[in-house]
Amino acid sequence: MSPIYLYGAVFESSLVMKRTYYIIIISILIVVIAAYLYVHFTVLKIKDPKPGDSKSQSGMDVRPLLIAKLKQLVKDGSNGLYNLSIEKLDPDVVQSQLNIIHATLVPDTAALTRIDNAKKAPDNVFKISFDSLHIAGDYTGRFFA
Repeated sequence: MSPIYLYGAVFESSLVMKRTYYIIIISILIVVIAAYLYVHFTVLKIKDPKPGDSKSQSGMDVRPLLIAKLKQLVKDGSNGLYNLSIEKLDPDVVQSQLNIIHATLVPDTAALTRIDNAKKAPDNVFKISFDSLHIAGDYTGRFFA
């Protein structure tokens, strides 16, 4: 039996080749699982999870965590002035697209009163709602930062 050459390595039998392929496949799976767990438990970690926000359809479904993270970002970014409500979120990580369906951004009247008493209220406060919003491009780096 003649030796097999693969990227400079010499393999003597097909058993060694199969073992090498199994090691490569298992290594790739470990990296993918580790990346998922990192994103699921570290990047998408939210401060105050609300139990009724959105239900996962499976263990791999990160949509409820994305919705909670977006709500937290809006709340923190507006100093508690605005609340975000999202009915449906469709992320497409492969094509770097995000579809937000039936969302509403409403001011929190208690927070507005508190900010107004501190003389830091904005001149204009808006209520914004839309049926769909399509975001295309590399939003992941900015979202997870």
